Amino acid sequence: MKKHFRVYRNVKALRLAIYLVVALVTLLFSRTDALAYPYATVGTGLLSPFGVATDSFGNLYIADQTGEVYKVTPTGTQTTVISGLNPTSAGAPTGVAVDASGNIFITDNEHGQILKNGTVFVAGFGWPDGLTVDTAGNIYVADGLNGYVVKVTPSGTQSLVINGLTGWPVGGAVDASGNYYVCDQGNNRVVKITSGGVQSTVGSGLSDPQGVAVDANGNVLIADSNNNRVVMVTPSGTQMTIASGFSLPTDVAVYRDGTLYVADHNNAKVAKLTDPSFASVASPSSGVTLTLYTTGGTTTAVPITNPSIPNFVVIPGTAYDISFSGTFTGNATVCIDYSASNVQGSQSTLRMLHFSGGNWNDITSAGYPDTVNHVVCGVTSSLSPFVLANAVAPVGYNPQWLIITLFILTVVGGHLLRKRLARQ
Repeated sequence: MKKHFRVYRNVKALRLAIYLVVALVTLLFSRTDALAYPYATVGTGLLSPFGVATDSFGNLYIADQTGEVYKVTPTGTQTTVISGLNPTSAGAPTGVAVDASGNIFITDNEHGQILKNGTVFVAGFGWPDGLTVDTAGNIYVADGLNGYVVKVTPSGTQSLVINGLTGWPVGGAVDASGNYYVCDQGNNRVVKITSGGVQSTVGSGLSDPQGVAVDANGNVLIADSNNNRVVMVTPSGTQMTIASGFSLPTDVAVYRDGTLYVADHNNAKVAKLTDPSFASVASPSSGVTLTLYTTGGTTTAVPITNPSIPNFVVIPGTAYDISFSGTFTGNATVCIDYSASNVQGSQSTLRMLHFSGGNWNDITSAGYPDTVNHVVCGVTSSLSPFVLANAVAPVGYNPQWLIITLFILTVVGGHLLRKRLARQ
């Protein structure tokens, strides 16, 4: 068994060493000029970026095979989160994930463990090569050497998600419905596992996929590494190439506004995609973000008077009539900010309502409201008025007042009955 482990480990080490050599050759002889590179880039001083992730504030985290993990803010400020993770061996970090509380998880491949904020959180893996986190704070570890994926709760309890992945599982993503996705790279496929354990294959024509993400519309984004492209698979199964021209893309991450980040490994860059051929991201009004897939058009968001909605209290400053001059495919994601001081009741019960078909419908996305950033997002196939609101109990159905009313009626009725009997 030890010999078997050493063989696999040496093969993986050799493979990653080859990646490093190719990256150095690329840097020295074939680096694309910055003006010619087709995408905007994030991060500086990268050698071989492998894994990328975003947090709820829009910060980007980059696992670089120099042995560092970097954090880049939306304004471009770059800091080192952790360094010294065996940059000269195969143990350089390949996976990074951030939970809703801001905890940073990193794969320490060489030692078979996962770090949380720089310290060991869970160990005992053969070669952890993929990492992601869900809205409940559970992390999912793809162990390439052992061919399985393990779910680890915030308290450290482990459970098996899937076993028998012979193509070296890597990457990972969880969608809003709790479905898990992992790249079975040697078998040229992405595997989807539902919360009920049902498995299926996502995508076709892939070659050595190594990274996967899911956007707010349920589209699956795949780093199709050997084909040097990123493909998108819609919820209906339609597949399209949305970006190409990379050199061994190893991971993808998507922020809630639709911004896509690609670890372009051999070009030593992280690409940032927000062009209309991928997703049109508009902020038509302060506090409103609209993400949709389109070839062009103009978005407007006009504040409207708070509508009267039965059994709901509308939050002031969150009612908008949103429209788009062009056409878009699939669903659109709408995000509306709110002020905590304007919320009546609990922030955790806020809902996004959309007026469609003559009714106000709840379209709130899973994982929202985000009570840290004070935003609620929803997914819709049409545009018109949107509001944020809190549900209230219908008048006349408060059980406490009903009991009090019945008690008063009983007392008064009894008194009147006694007086009537006294006269007889």
